Amino acid sequence: MKILLSLLLIFSTASLYGDLSLYVDFTNVRPSWSGSWYNPEQSGHGINVEILDEERSIIYWYTYDPQGEPIWLVAQGVNHYVPNSQVWAGDLPSPGITIEGTAYFHEGMIHGDFDPATNDRREWGTIELEFDYWDCDHALLEWYPVMAGFSQGSTRLRRLSTVNGMDCVDWQDTAGNWEVQFGFDAE
Repeated sequence: MKILLSLLLIFSTASLYGDLSLYVDFTNVRPSWSGSWYNPEQSGHGINVEILDEERSIIYWYTYDPQGEPIWLVAQGVNHYVPNSQVWAGDLPSPGITIEGTAYFHEGMIHGDFDPATNDRREWGTIELEFDYWDCDHALLEWYPVMAGFSQGSTRLRRLSTVNGMDCVDWQDTAGNWEVQFGFDAE
């Protein structure tokens, strides 16, 4: 309820004062998006995200190959601002951030007997992970494989865990000042 009232206050303030982007830096990447994410309807695979800085993030995707064998993919992504996020299914356009990177698949290593010469790293495809600027708990994962046997797709994700001390409750204004969002104090 607090979130809904806060959003109403934000959007009503925007209509009174004009373009909200004059007050909030929507291109700011939130470190608090770091953590574990999954689709509750597809429990058994998911992703971990590490926001490194404003420009880069790492995505680890724990999933399965076409034969049902577990695999993990890793991508170092580039963070991009998107004016109209696809994450939140509301009526109003909402800004967001997309992390886009080439995902790699590793195989050939033997558990307990690591030999770098047996490490076969191959390009799997592209992963895109999108966050809505105003939403702390939902994301959209899209994938575009180039490796044979895999198909393109997407899934909506929910936050599973956060990094301690990285509550998703703050935003940065255009002057670089951190503000409290939704009535909670992140500090």
